[in-house]
Amino acid sequence: METDANNPPVTMSRAAEHSDGCGAADICRSACEQGVDLQQTSYRENSSKEMLIQALAEKLSSQHPNRRPLLLSPPNEYGVQKFVSTTLRNSLLPHPQLYHWADAASFVSDYLSLVPLDTPSQLPKVLYSPTLVLKTQRGTCFDFTILLCSVLLGAGYDAYCISGYAEREICLCDQTHQECPLLAKQESKTTVEPEKSDQKYRVKPSRELRSSFLQTQEEQAETQAALPNRPLEEHKLLPPDPLHGLRVHSWVLVKSGMQDIPEDFFIEPLSGRSFSTTCHSFLGIESVWNHQNYWVNLQDCTYGCREMTYDLADVEKWSSLLLPPDSEEEEDDCKIVEMPLSWVDNLHISQEDLETSFPGGMKVIQYKKAKLEKFVPCLKKDGLVMQVTTYSDLDCKHVFVLNYWFKNRQDCLEEREIQMSSGVKTDRFRPGRPDFLKTHRYLTLSNEGEWQMEFYKHGREDGLVQIVVTSNDWTETFDDNFIFTSYRNVTFAENKKRLNRSVQKITERFRRDRSKTASHDVAEQVFLLSEDRIHLTYHLENNSVIPAETKFIKPRDTTGNLNLDLFTSEMVSTFQPDPFQKPKKNLFLYQQLKALIEEEQKVLNRINTSQVEVSGILLERKKEERNILLELPIFENTRIFINYRNKHLQMEKSEQDILAPLWHHLIELDSLSQQDLQLAPTNNFSKTQEDDKEEKPYVSNTINMIKRLQHRLN
Repeated sequence: METDANNPPVTMSRAAEHSDGCGAADICRSACEQGVDLQQTSYRENSSKEMLIQALAEKLSSQHPNRRPLLLSPPNEYGVQKFVSTTLRNSLLPHPQLYHWADAASFVSDYLSLVPLDTPSQLPKVLYSPTLVLKTQRGTCFDFTILLCSVLLGAGYDAYCISGYAEREICLCDQTHQECPLLAKQESKTTVEPEKSDQKYRVKPSRELRSSFLQTQEEQAETQAALPNRPLEEHKLLPPDPLHGLRVHSWVLVKSGMQDIPEDFFIEPLSGRSFSTTCHSFLGIESVWNHQNYWVNLQDCTYGCREMTYDLADVEKWSSLLLPPDSEEEEDDCKIVEMPLSWVDNLHISQEDLETSFPGGMKVIQYKKAKLEKFVPCLKKDGLVMQVTTYSDLDCKHVFVLNYWFKNRQDCLEEREIQMSSGVKTDRFRPGRPDFLKTHRYLTLSNEGEWQMEFYKHGREDGLVQIVVTSNDWTETFDDNFIFTSYRNVTFAENKKRLNRSVQKITERFRRDRSKTASHDVAEQVFLLSEDRIHLTYHLENNSVIPAETKFIKPRDTTGNLNLDLFTSEMVSTFQPDPFQKPKKNLFLYQQLKALIEEEQKVLNRINTSQVEVSGILLERKKEERNILLELPIFENTRIFINYRNKHLQMEKSEQDILAPLWHHLIELDSLSQQDLQLAPTNNFSKTQEDDKEEKPYVSNTINMIKRLQHRLN
């Protein structure tokens, strides 16, 4: 290890002396409290190759005397100076969910807690190993970057660490002025593209005869009237930062070419978000390094990183410490030195670490008009893993919408959205429910309210995909690929109670059946039960613009009963757009009316069946909400079993320590011998065949107490 009398290496004790009690030195203190063992030789001393690379790094720094200090060989947790490239550990982890850059960045940002730099405008005095950072779950922005870059390198990405400068909000991970990314994703999903008209030629709408000057005046008046109602905070700019352009920060650069990355981009490790290389939030770069080389930036950063290029082989813009292995230049001896292997042990991230990635079990992030809360799976009894609270004001006082995300629930509930103004709830389920429910939008879980249900179409034989229920309407929508019925609407008579209501009208629509002619293929049939009428509308012919229609009146006798024998031609009216088509005969119309009356009864039975099914779904949803059950993953069950076993063994030992003296005391009080009882302190306790009446009260109470304790052990 190299030492300097004037500038001794920073040790744990010296780092604590330079800290303010809340900075990077707390990581060392936390490591000591947790008993972290890092006594490997590579952590406590340098090899000859490491000493050589540090000497070359000092020579590189001396070539740029007029710039700010570079992060080259900061001391580690043992006070040993280590070159930053050797602190990176190229680690391929056995977790496929970390092989994508977005998932890896999200894990690092959630797993670690940010420790601010002791001085925001200066480089860190200590750069800890990724193994220590993983164990303490704390670190500075440089520790975040080192860990994330190590994971990305192991996953096959062309990743680099950057030491530079960024805005205050980036350095402090302040996202209160940014939109919540989860809400942005939801808005993109709900955005529906406008339907494109298939008509090539359309009639232009009539021109609106209105003064454009008056319209402009009205818009300006509305804008001026709305200004006083807006929060004052929306017009205020961010307070100026006295350290703007001087705040030191570190982030990750991912270059294109590997893992199908189309273009270079930045990853901000504190938030786990990606940014363009032209983002204005990053104000400058001092150096870039990976596990193979180190580069010093020679480009002008007056306008931030927007005009920078990242071709590290360009010697006019980047000064490298080592030449690449395939380079033919050997002008200087330092150019043929290879980078030493990493001094850091292999990184270890368990499956439990992936699931319980938040320090303290939860994490809260404040966004603009929104608050994001993340929870460890199985921490909440209802399976809640994420919650987003959306506010209507910048002060975050008035709740507008609540969004919940669940996991491992037996009822397959994944998302829930609550509109606070109306109280409407929307539940979204994953596949796996026996009723194939996909979405449920409701106000209350009762038959009396208005609600909407959507189903997974591939799970139901009838092809039902949606049910919408209002005060007097029941609407069903069916999938195209199952049956010809596409739509069914039922109108009920007005009644406060929804049960046993009379049906007034049923409307059904059908898709085209190519096995029939259009004039015989019904497109819509309407059963007017309150008027004893049936209306049929057929599909259009190829050259027609008006569909054919048939209207029936149900024949009834004087007592009001249905009687088909009273059918006459006056009870039918037909319309045929083709004048050359032969009219339908009365016998055909009679048979058609008879079939329609039978179909009407079948439709009523289907509606009753659907109502019973939906009532069962609502009843089941009530039971599920009253008794929420979780499906724990395998590793979670194993962890619970191990914790229970350890707790049980500890309890058994402590209770045995209590039982033994009680048992000996009982023997003395009852003057009974151990041989007569045929019991030992560690065996099951039971009374000998003895008359309970002769037993003393305090002896009986003691025996019962020992029995209860022993029963707990068994």
